[in-house]
Amino acid sequence: DRVCATDRHPMTLWCVIPVQPADEGKSRLAEVLGREARQSLCERLFERTVGLAVDAFGQGRCIVISRSADLLARAHRHGAATLSEQEPYGLNNALEQAADAAAAWGGGGILSLSCDLPFLSLGDLAALADLHDGNTLVIATDNAGSGTNALLMPLPNRIAYAYGPDSCARHAAAAAAAGLHVRILRRDGLACDLDTPADLDRLGRSGSQFAVGAAGGKDQRTHHG
Repeated sequence: DRVCATDRHPMTLWCVIPVQPADEGKSRLAEVLGREARQSLCERLFERTVGLAVDAFGQGRCIVISRSADLLARAHRHGAATLSEQEPYGLNNALEQAADAAAAWGGGGILSLSCDLPFLSLGDLAALADLHDGNTLVIATDNAGSGTNALLMPLPNRIAYAYGPDSCARHAAAAAAAGLHVRILRRDGLACDLDTPADLDRLGRSGSQFAVGAAGGKDQRTHHG
């Protein structure tokens, strides 16, 4: 059966997926993937992520923000709401723009979701939605435990986005300072991102659909507070 986050939290929880143009993505894979292969990989990961998010949260409750007209058009075909990213460009500023829009549209909580999670599932999104309340910030960490691959927080009490090095600790500290409870969520589908050649090797060993195209493109619950 389809797992729908809005079954638990109707009309309150929004998901935002920020994405840079596909031809600019995955630069750290340049030593093992050519430009066209990297672009194709980004596009496929993006399409899969948006499809899952729309299935989980419903059409119109998923926002994609980007500078790429092509990716915004793809998101629109999936039924997502779209926003054209405005200057100053950058991940944190894009997320602030999307959060402002979600708040204006009546959202009560917002989930920012990375689009480079090849093992992401509807169950992962449901697990995040189950933790949604008005006084808790939820961080889904990467495998290293230092990054943030998904961040769920109440819109009325939201903190500033702090993606970048050690973002998990920075998000947790800002939430605690704001009087929010912090929960760290560790799930394979949310932790396994695709940034480095080592990540790509693990993906290949998994037999994932994303490993097939990539291989051909090689250049000759914890509580705090």
